[in-house]
Amino acid sequence: MSLVYVAEKDGNFKILLELVELAGFTSKLRESDITVFAPTDEVFKSMGEGFLKKIKLEKNRENLKRILKYHILPLRLLSSDIVGTATPYTLEGKNLCVFLAGEEGRKKVHVNDAVVVRADVLALNGVAHVIDKILNPIESCQSCLGSCSFSSNSGYQRLSPPPKAASPKRSPSTSR
Repeated sequence: MSLVYVAEKDGNFKILLELVELAGFTSKLRESDITVFAPTDEVFKSMGEGFLKKIKLEKNRENLKRILKYHILPLRLLSSDIVGTATPYTLEGKNLCVFLAGEEGRKKVHVNDAVVVRADVLALNGVAHVIDKILNPIESCQSCLGSCSFSSNSGYQRLSPPPKAASPKRSPSTSR
């Protein structure tokens, strides 16, 4: 069962799957060892009908691709893998800020300013995490990192090397 199959069977990702197909990324969601941060249909609808109409236009196809690639990691990242703050690179070439926040015993995984509402939806080729917002590749992980406090015991992790085609700027040296 691929991530595409799991999303189709779930029934809450029709818009995401439509956008993935429009962008020509269906094969990317069948690749091995990936993580997808997946907004539901409800999240897309909350952006308004105008957003969906615009993002589907041929002239906005590159923006659609950037947005979708910003939701995909080229590695399998389970919620149990998050210790402190991680900054994995996306297929878009930029970092996400993935961290735990909340009361002890009730911590939730956050991705930039989105909250993971359902974690670790497993498939043979990777994992999906259902999120409550669409991630914006224009908003920098740096804004998230600036609000995080890093001590020598903060558990900061940098996951996966940057993609070869991109050369994103490095975060301040805060790794353990």
